Amino acid sequence: MAFDREKAFANAERLFKQAKAREAIDECRRIADDAPRDLLVLNRVGDLLARCGRPVEAIGYYEKIAEQFSASGFYPKAIAILKKIVKVDPARTEVLVRLGELNLKQKLPGEARPWLLQAADAYTRAKQFPNARGVYERLVAAEPDELTHAVRLSQARAAEGDTERAGRELIALGVRMVSGGRAEEAEQLFRQALALLPGRPEPWPTRRGRRSRGRMPPSTRCSCSSSVSAPTRVPRRSCATSGRTRSATTRSSRPSGRRARGTRPTRSGRG
Repeated sequence: MAFDREKAFANAERLFKQAKAREAIDECRRIADDAPRDLLVLNRVGDLLARCGRPVEAIGYYEKIAEQFSASGFYPKAIAILKKIVKVDPARTEVLVRLGELNLKQKLPGEARPWLLQAADAYTRAKQFPNARGVYERLVAAEPDELTHAVRLSQARAAEGDTERAGRELIALGVRMVSGGRAEEAEQLFRQALALLPGRPEPWPTRRGRRSRGRMPPSTRCSCSSSVSAPTRVPRRSCATSGRTRSATTRSSRPSGRRARGTRPTRSGRG
């Protein structure tokens, strides 16, 4: 007698409602064993288990389906199944990474970004810094112009213990931000680098030619610039004012040929 799949599904759901979880799970296994390569059937089994409050068993079926879809190149279908796993158990950080990677395989970095950022944050909160660094490396490779990814990668390196490389990367990123007019953010990176590299003579940028868009942070100024005083600038006078001044000076320097009124010349011979 042929196996009645629909009847088996109905029986499994009835057993779950009767709180007979073990019998219901056995019924689901019978269904899956009858069609081990039918991904639609396995997906239906997983949905039934998830709906009846058996997340661990449901995720087991979902993972098999996602693996087969991914191996066959059906990335959108694999992503749809992985999203079900995240919905059932949001703590599955490795699934978040897989979601990001599948989107990257489709050349969709914008779709991959939220999944990978969520995974990196989860790894960081769990103090799994090597895993967080690996996720940020994927983000930097996918979006090299997004400096925020590179900053977080350097911070993950520092948390992992590689302070030397992290400090130098932060300095380089700060220089790029200064050249892009993001001086305030650059100053924060320089301060972080100073904390990671205390007492080290680092190659801080010394040029001030890019201060038009923002003030160069103090930590980026050359140490020798403070010892050189700027020349005092004398304000120029206008041509009219300087002309009048010169004329008045000339007149005051000339001997006056007029005698003052009411005065008479004196003769030395009169007594």
